[in-house]
Amino acid sequence: MGDRLHSRDNEFYYEIIKLIEKNIDNPDLNVDFFCKELGYSRTSLYQKFDEVIGMPIKQFVRTVRLKVAVKIIAEEDVAISELILRIGIKSQSYLQTFLRKSMVCPK
Repeated sequence: MGDRLHSRDNEFYYEIIKLIEKNIDNPDLNVDFFCKELGYSRTSLYQKFDEVIGMPIKQFVRTVRLKVAVKIIAEEDVAISELILRIGIKSQSYLQTFLRKSMVCPK
């Protein structure tokens, strides 16, 4: 039974990652989006995220966006204006704040 539960948790984790990556340019990746896509209630989704991922939904989405942004910056010569569109960030100042908080870019 433990292996089955662990397997379901892995499936949930990878399904979330896949949803985020597929919709990374969507600035509205939020609880409502995930509830609709996954068929969970808000409460159930919050509980599942806490249980499987160990962080709030918004923070996890931000973390994935940051990893994708860093990868794009490292691999491509891309303008900030294009980067924010590609990773679903609403403004350049938000991206800078986001990167500073994550210690990826100097103040």
